Amino acid sequence: MSPAAPFTSFAGHMTALITSFRRDGTAVDTPVHIAFDGDRAFIRTYEAAWKTKRLRRRPEAELWHSSNGREPAIAGLLTPNRARRTGRPLRVRAVELHGADERLAATSIRRRYPVLQRLLIPLMHRSMRTRTVHFELVATADGVPETPDVETTGA
Repeated sequence: MSPAAPFTSFAGHMTALITSFRRDGTAVDTPVHIAFDGDRAFIRTYEAAWKTKRLRRRPEAELWHSSNGREPAIAGLLTPNRARRTGRPLRVRAVELHGADERLAATSIRRRYPVLQRLLIPLMHRSMRTRTVHFELVATADGVPETPDVETTGA
């Protein structure tokens, strides 16, 4: 399904970059596969991923076009270090999904990436004995990224 605003510019991209933030405020870019259902955008990851931990702790993030975003999705997965930010970021809030919303996200992702996200990624998560996690990316009102607040307690 095609995305609605503000995600329309990501329609032709198979891979995007999500920038999440460590406790000390350091930005970390991670390639993600993004799928849509109307005006909703979803990503999938796994329970033990650092990205999951960062998004749970600080759900504010930035979504960027990726330099390899128009390549086949498998290329983005196999060469994550080649992905570079392009364009302007979209400021988003990552909301972890459960129940019917999680099933909708899983269906949307499987539909957009039939081989990779229907077969290979779930198999990998099962072999790692970790749970698959889905997030909805909700664009913030202004869509303009802010510099994250730096926490002063431990790393």
